[in-house]
Amino acid sequence: MPEGWFVYQYYLLSDGALAALWTDHDIKTEYRKWRSHRQELNSSEKMPDFWQGNAQLVLLSESGASDPFIVPLVRSPIIDRFSDGRWIITSSVAGSGQSNAWILNEDGQLIRALMLGDGIECVRCAQDGTIWVGYFDEGIFGGSVASGGIVQFDDYGRPLWSYNNQGEGRQSFVADCYALALDGNEIWTCFYPDFPIVRVKGGRETLWANKVRGSRAIAVDGEFVLLAGDYEDNGGRLALLRLEHGEAKLLHTFRCPEIESADLLSGHASTIHFVKNEHWTRIRVSDARSELSS
Repeated sequence: MPEGWFVYQYYLLSDGALAALWTDHDIKTEYRKWRSHRQELNSSEKMPDFWQGNAQLVLLSESGASDPFIVPLVRSPIIDRFSDGRWIITSSVAGSGQSNAWILNEDGQLIRALMLGDGIECVRCAQDGTIWVGYFDEGIFGGSVASGGIVQFDDYGRPLWSYNNQGEGRQSFVADCYALALDGNEIWTCFYPDFPIVRVKGGRETLWANKVRGSRAIAVDGEFVLLAGDYEDNGGRLALLRLEHGEAKLLHTFRCPEIESADLLSGHASTIHFVKNEHWTRIRVSDARSELSS
């Protein structure tokens, strides 16, 4: 990374590649200092706009980083890439009627802006060119398109399907989308409050009841599911489950301290990915199964 640039965030893309957003000032350090200062003073001071300045996006591999290209710097950015090479950069927050997503060409040039609603937790670009968005609670209960919990859009920002608005066929309710992974055009998700394991394929859901709470990443290989993370005191947890008869049966839990406070924790297809201390690690569902049988 060139001098004077800082890693703001890593992004697991929908094809399993890894990208990083560089900024020309250290946003994370500035935010931590502001938050610590506000807590010391017990202040209700409004958060400053840390997302001023310049940003570059790079693809990362075992051999290093690609040539960076300039992209817009937006508040709390979430980034993914379409299968045809286009990019989408999304701000997790948006006011009423405000654009908060931008589709760029392969070189970072703007194609168009979209309105995807407030409270975005994650964004995934499917192989068919549609965009899947999972929302957190502030967006879901804020009265916008985010009320759908998990919403599928076309690449013009038009809603095509939403989980919470399925009607009588809906089996659960998304109050906060904790984990969302793509496998081609099929999504797998786990969400608050009940944390079921859910597959959405062709606009139809299949649900398995699940007792493992608070997971932040999901990967699936056939009838086996690997969940990573926890919102309680066990952030380094991996849980291996088997899907059977409407229930996700817990087979084993593993301790993986490396994923605690990871800079990235996400799932794609049959693999959990995490980045910590600039090191990219992948754990396949089959790895967990092998560990269990050894």
